[in-house]
Amino acid sequence: MDVPKLVRKSIGSQSIVKGDIEGQLKYFAWDAVPNCTGPLCPAYLDCTFQRKEEVAELLEQRQNGLELELPRCGIMRGYLESVTEIIFRNYAEDLTETQLYRIGMGLVPQYRQLCRLQIEELGLNSVLYTTEKGDPRMHPLLGAIREQISVVEKMWHSIGLHKLDEDDMERSNNVYDAMNNEAQNKINAKKEARGV
Repeated sequence: MDVPKLVRKSIGSQSIVKGDIEGQLKYFAWDAVPNCTGPLCPAYLDCTFQRKEEVAELLEQRQNGLELELPRCGIMRGYLESVTEIIFRNYAEDLTETQLYRIGMGLVPQYRQLCRLQIEELGLNSVLYTTEKGDPRMHPLLGAIREQISVVEKMWHSIGLHKLDEDDMERSNNVYDAMNNEAQNKINAKKEARGV
C-alpha cells in the first residue's frame, strides 16, 4: 500500500494526527522536522535539498530583523518520508492500529534521532580522536549512532514487524536497500529539478 496523500503531505509537520488509512485506521506520528540551520548544519555544503543562495538570503534578512522562517530540513524530511514509505508499502495492510501508533509515535521518532546523529556525523573531520595520553579512540558520536541503530532494531522487534517478515524473508532482506534506493531517487529527482 502506498502512503496516503494526506499522510505524505503532513510528514515533517508538527501535527500528530497524520490521517486515515483506507478509512479504517488512524495514523499518528511525531515526525516534526526542524528548520534548516543553513551554514550551521554539517550537511550544508553538500545539501541537495536547499538552495544555498535562498537560505543565505533568508538568514541575512533575519539578521536585519525580519521574522522569516527558514524551510524545513530537507534531508530529514526525505529520510522520514523514506522510512514511512517503506513501512507503508511493506507492512501497512498487516498492521493493527496499535502497531501503527507505536510506529508513528515510537519508531519514527527514533529514526528522526538517528537522522540527526547522522547529519552531525557529516561534520566530523575524523572518526578518531586522541586522548590526553595519546591513545587513538573512535569518536563517541559513532557509538551513539550504533546505539541508536540498535534501539531502532529493538523497536522493530517489539512492535512485531520482524514477525511479519518471517513469512517473506526476501522482503526483510530488501527493506534497507529499498530505503536507500528511495532516498537516492529523491535526491536525484531534486538535483534534476534544479538542473544540478
